Parts: sequence; structure tokens; C-alpha cells
Amino acid sequence: MSRPAPDLKDKYPSAEPFYFEGSQTDIVLLIHGFTGTPAEMRPLASSIHEQMGWTCKGILLNGHGTNVKNLCSVDLKTWIQDIDNEISLLSKSHTNVHLVGLSMGALLCLEQVLRPKCDVKSVVLLAPAFILRGFAKWLMPVLAHTSLPKVPLLVPKTKLNQPDHIAYNSYDCHGVSQLAKLQSKIKKELRPIQTPTLLIYSSSDETVDPHSGDTIKMFLDNSLSRVIKLENSNHILTLASEKNRVFQETISFYRVI
Repeated sequence: MSRPAPDLKDKYPSAEPFYFEGSQTDIVLLIHGFTGTPAEMRPLASSIHEQMGWTCKGILLNGHGTNVKNLCSVDLKTWIQDIDNEISLLSKSHTNVHLVGLSMGALLCLEQVLRPKCDVKSVVLLAPAFILRGFAKWLMPVLAHTSLPKVPLLVPKTKLNQPDHIAYNSYDCHGVSQLAKLQSKIKKELRPIQTPTLLIYSSSDETVDPHSGDTIKMFLDNSLSRVIKLENSNHILTLASEKNRVFQETISFYRVI
């Protein structure tokens, strides 16, 4: 009998959740993207920890970092609850909670700051997956209103030229439908965002339509909010060619809020 494939986080230790202890005043909660792992957030967290001295925590969303088939048993409410639980916990140990999200993680951050009462100090949105490119742009609104069976139905990914990106190599269709529901929820709830926000996105993103960033920036309603539009980065901004600028813009933002 063949052995089951090892979990992603067992094969790649950097895919595990991380915690860099620092200041008891400020803590940054970093949230990875759909099919991704905390590994894609580690470089940014390391930069924040080293330059700001803040505590940084990278979490692993339910259904991720194991086997892609596990995404078929997770729904949007579970991911939102993941973030709620973390914010509630971190608010007890630190004065200021800051959110950083990449791709779907950025949408989960948006879901928090769009609430009538938001208890986070700031939010950094990296390549928010609000509107996708190509055919997916039209498919996702349909999936948002479609109930798919909770059985593994996998679609292979197009490989990125980023060997250090640790993520599933395929999509689960039920999981994709939950991302679609999150996009739909954000679209319905989008309103002026009063939380200080740093929005970074790229015109060269192969996954997300730049119109995502163009749309979200119109709702930033705080004088401390900033928008950075990159020209040469692909979707995983924290690992892309302009990653050092992403790190420095984040640090600069934190120094003025």
C-alpha cells in the first residue's frame, strides 16, 4: 500500500505558522493567500520585526498547508472565524493589532475593517484578490451563488516562476467558490474605509486585475492611508522582484501611523 503524500507543512517547515516576539504594544497579524501558506508572509514579517521591533504572527488558515483536498471541507465562515479568533486573542496581549493580508488574505483583512466597529490599528492590503483576470473575472460571480458538493474536484495551477512560493499546486473548486463568496461579500459591503490603510498592487499581476486596486483605493478615507502601484511585480508581492520596496513602504507606513 502506498503512503499518503506528506502535508505541505510537514514537507516545508517554513509553511508552518510563525511568531516573532517583540513589542507588547504592537502586534502584526499576517494572513496568507488562497492555497498559500505563512511562508509567503515570513520575509515581510522578518523585515517588520527587525526594523520596527514589533511582534509578528503568521497564521495558517483552515484547509491550507496540508493537502489541497482539505479545502473542500472548509467554508468562508471558517476563515472569517480564524481571523476573529486571532484578533480577539491578540487584543488581550497587545495594545495595537495591525493586519497584513496578501491576495485572499487581503480580502479577509478588508472584511474586518469594513465592519461598523473595527478594533485594528491599521491594515496593509497586498494584491487584494477582489477582481481576477481573464475568464475567472466572469466565472467568480457565478460561483459566488453556486453550491458545490464538498468533494475534492481539483484544477491544476499555472506554475509561477517562484520556486520559493510554497503553496498547493492545484485549486479545489469548492474552495474557489468560497473565495468567490468572499469577493461578493466585499463588493456588497464596500464603503469608505476609515482605518489607516496601505494598499499595494501591481499592474503586472498575472492573477488579479489591477482594477481591483483602482477600485479599493477610491474607498480609502483616512489621511494616513497610502497607495502604491507597482509596475513589474507578479501576484505574490512579498516574493516578487519589487519585494524590497514592498517591505520598505510597509515600514514607512508604520512609522507615520
